[in-house]
Amino acid sequence: MNVISKKNHFELDKEFKSDLAVNAVKWCVGSNHTSFAPQYPNLYTDLSKLLPKEEIDKFVPANIKAATVEGKLVMLPRAKFDVSALYYLKSDYADDAKKKAFKDKYGYDLAPPDTFQQMKDQAIFFSSPPNFYGTEFAGKEEAINGRFYEMVVAEGGEYLDSKGKPAFNSDAGVRALNWFVDLYKAKAVPPGTTNYLWDDLGQGFASGTIALDLDWPGWATFFNDPKSSKAGRQCWHHRAAGGLLRQT
Repeated sequence: MNVISKKNHFELDKEFKSDLAVNAVKWCVGSNHTSFAPQYPNLYTDLSKLLPKEEIDKFVPANIKAATVEGKLVMLPRAKFDVSALYYLKSDYADDAKKKAFKDKYGYDLAPPDTFQQMKDQAIFFSSPPNFYGTEFAGKEEAINGRFYEMVVAEGGEYLDSKGKPAFNSDAGVRALNWFVDLYKAKAVPPGTTNYLWDDLGQGFASGTIALDLDWPGWATFFNDPKSSKAGRQCWHHRAAGGLLRQT
């Protein structure tokens, strides 16, 4: 096997578009994300015609459905789920002085957040720029778009309506947007967060300078390994960003 390109999915997506634009697709197998694949339905062959049905049936049906574009099975799922996990530094929640100061300011006990509002409160409270920040977010390209989508849904709104038209210009959309704006104005996020993508978030939390990180569950081993992460062995709880970790 000759690997001609090894990048994250965001960079690969750009490369696929470039290859298609100049009719220079010279590779046989590629990795992709189900949210990207519908952009280029003619790029991939139909795997359902090449693989035995009993092999395809071994996968979770919902994942196979997500990997099917215009009736073609364009990829086999690698991951079984892709929700956000909330990672946090345990030490921030074990400090008695912080517990008292937080309750005096916000009126409720300091504990790992269950809502986006609580997450924002705590991120602002924990922040001590420029050396330590409450949280971070990926602020450009697909990353900010996807997170905003989740926030709009968490607020009870819609990103697109039933006809596929934009529907986020709503009260829910404004509330979702203000979550990002309020954190940025409060200097509760690193100033460069507007240029971050997903890998930057992982490296940020691993640096030990971020209190709360809403991120991919696959980072867990990296964060818990003292050789790769100054955050050390920390706790996290899994939350679907548009579901269990709700706005209110």
